[in-house]
Amino acid sequence: MNQLASRRNRRIGALTYIPQHVPGSPRYLRQKFKNAVAMSNKLGHPDLFITFTASAKWKELRVSIT
Repeated sequence: MNQLASRRNRRIGALTYIPQHVPGSPRYLRQKFKNAVAMSNKLGHPDLFITFTASAKWKELRVSIT
């Protein structure tokens, strides 16, 4: 294994970072959190947190998109 690593100019156990643009990665989530905190600091704390669920198969949604 060490020979294979040295042939490929790699170290065994070397750190590999997942880019922050990969959804779900720790760096991605950290950046999203920092952005949310920055927005909250600039715009003030939100009064409401609203979520909704939709289906791409809903007729009303398809009509409004096209």
